[in-house]
Amino acid sequence: MFIRAIVCTRALVEFHRYAQYKSHDDATLSYVEDALHHFLIFKDVFSLKQASKEAKAKANALRIDLGKK
Repeated sequence: MFIRAIVCTRALVEFHRYAQYKSHDDATLSYVEDALHHFLIFKDVFSLKQASKEAKAKANALRIDLGKK
């Protein structure tokens, strides 16, 4: 799961970096598409549906605590 999260995050960062180019050619557009494709494949790693009940409870408690602050 951790490796999938790293791969997804890396793809998102690469997409963002390539998207900031002032101009693109066929090669850079291909890099953008590849990075987006990899992000879309692995994005489910951040889905709360996959989180355990314990992880969801901890996340909810943290959210409530941050809301109070």
